[in-house]
Amino acid sequence: FARETLLQKRRPIVDALKKSVCFQEFNLVPDDASSLVELREAGVYGWSNSDITDVHFPRQDVPNSTQALLVDFGTNVESWDAHLAMEELGYRPGNSRETLRFGKDHPNTQREVWVVGLGDGWQDSRGHRHVVCLGGDVGPRSASLSGRQRRWHRSYRFLVFRKESSLN
Repeated sequence: FARETLLQKRRPIVDALKKSVCFQEFNLVPDDASSLVELREAGVYGWSNSDITDVHFPRQDVPNSTQALLVDFGTNVESWDAHLAMEELGYRPGNSRETLRFGKDHPNTQREVWVVGLGDGWQDSRGHRHVVCLGGDVGPRSASLSGRQRRWHRSYRFLVFRKESSLN
């Protein structure tokens, strides 16, 4: 019920986002075995948040997709609106493991745009939910955590995968 009420309230915004969306496609190397710590190390980040672990972000039962897309909504966007628009367009948001795989396979992309994986989150001891965010436009590349419920600047891109992706 709550999701339908939210969607009804946000319908004009979600519809506008769906009309303005642009995609950029990337290939990822399959990797179903690495831990998040191993993926952080393989990404050779100048800085990474030590809370990005398998304990805080448990594995999800999703396909090991090799076709990733970055979504550009062309405007500032709330997390819920981005999530709803992606879902209605037939995509699922990338999770923490997929976001780190993306950073490892395409390290220079995060120098151009910030990359966000809204597909999972970790709730800290104060009750704040966080998602993995890759950055580093100036200075060292980073794998950090950012608040899940927020308004994202138009310079951020959202990692997504087609829902019908099959296991590789």
